[in-house]
Parts: sequence; C-alpha cells; structure tokens
Amino acid sequence: MSDIDLTGVYSDEQLELLSSVHPTVQKLNSSTEQTEQLSGQQIKFLNKEISAKDKQIKLLSGQLKEKDLQISLLNKHLDQAQQLQLIAEQRLTETKNNLIEYQEKENHTKKGFWSRIFK
Repeated sequence: MSDIDLTGVYSDEQLELLSSVHPTVQKLNSSTEQTEQLSGQQIKFLNKEISAKDKQIKLLSGQLKEKDLQISLLNKHLDQAQQLQLIAEQRLTETKNNLIEYQEKENHTKKGFWSRIFK
C-alpha cells in the first residue's frame, strides 16, 4: 500500500474516520478475494458438469444412431416379408387356377361309355 501524506489540520473526528476506512478496505479486499475463490470453484464445478453432460449427449447420440439403424433394418425386413407374402399369394392363386383348369379338363375327358358313342 502506498503512504498518504496528510497535510493540514484535521479534527479528531476526521482522523478517526480516516483510520476506520483502512480496516473497511481490508474487509472489502478480503470479501472480494473470497468471492473470486467461490467464483473459481463454481466455474470449475460447472465445467465438470458441462463435460459430464457432453459425455451423456455423445452417448445418447450414439444410442440414437444405433436405434435408427435398427429401425432401418426392421423396415427392410418388413418390406421383404410383405414381398414374400405377395409372392406366396400369387403362387397360391396360380395353383388354384391350375387346379381349376385341370379339373375342368378331367371333367371333359372323362365321359362315360354311352356319352362317347352318342356324341
């Protein structure tokens, strides 16, 4: 601290007031240092929290990408299942039509003895 030259005539009250300012300034300086320390601690704590949240975000982002891939695969499998079902239905329809045609041919070709004679 720098010294202050006081020149002049001062009353006892003024001197007492000047001497009481010095401890108040020390208290303010001490309070400011404590505030700075608390602020530094809070900043460190908040930085740690931010880092932890960033890790959580990265983890959740990875899980989200994995779920997107699973959904994509499920959609692909669903599409394949629908295509297979359509193919099965088409084959069933073809088989049914072939069976009907075969039965009609069999009914026409299996004529009895008398029906072959009396055409």
